[in-house]
Amino acid sequence: MKRSGLAEWQGVADTIRSGKRFILITHERPDGDALGSCIGLSHCLEAMGKTAHVVSTSAVPRQYRFLDPTGKRVTVYDGSAEQQQLFADADVILQLDTNRLARTGLAEPVAASSAKRVVIDHHTEPELTPDVLVDETEASSTG
Repeated sequence: MKRSGLAEWQGVADTIRSGKRFILITHERPDGDALGSCIGLSHCLEAMGKTAHVVSTSAVPRQYRFLDPTGKRVTVYDGSAEQQQLFADADVILQLDTNRLARTGLAEPVAASSAKRVVIDHHTEPELTPDVLVDETEASSTG
């Protein structure tokens, strides 16, 4: 079991402080942990005066629609020019509840973006390519 240290969490805080435009992503077919983490953090970022977009390749499942009651918080990625521009304009991409970019279904727009990538997760064996990695494998969930 691994627990991230103060340096990793400080890296997250510094990246959030310095960024203005954020995209939050998670795994395909998101569950409550994934959606709750992304939606909750997007509210926090907006309260800090930042722009935050939750982008998923999957629609919000019926049982989790209470997390996005207006249906406007989570954008389903369709590859449109407008959505590609969101990734191009982002300062930071926050990847939550999955430590594998391939599991998001968004590898292409993430790879095309010059944004810093932060991964916050609780699963084992993370890929080691993000700018900041917090991997709390002792935690039962991300959010």
